[in-house]
Amino acid sequence: MTSVGYEGFYDTSSSSWNRQLILHDTWSYPKDYWVKWSSYFDWIIQVRPS
Repeated sequence: MTSVGYEGFYDTSSSSWNRQLILHDTWSYPKDYWVKWSSYFDWIIQVRPS
């Protein structure tokens, strides 16, 4: 899976940030998934082709 972006918005009713990571899965049936941000994603690294 590859991350293709993220979205974040501030919820004024709960005074908190909501963040989601957008993942693109190319296995079987290509599809994008929106995943709630968690501390697990602090370990994601950026890869740039040379």
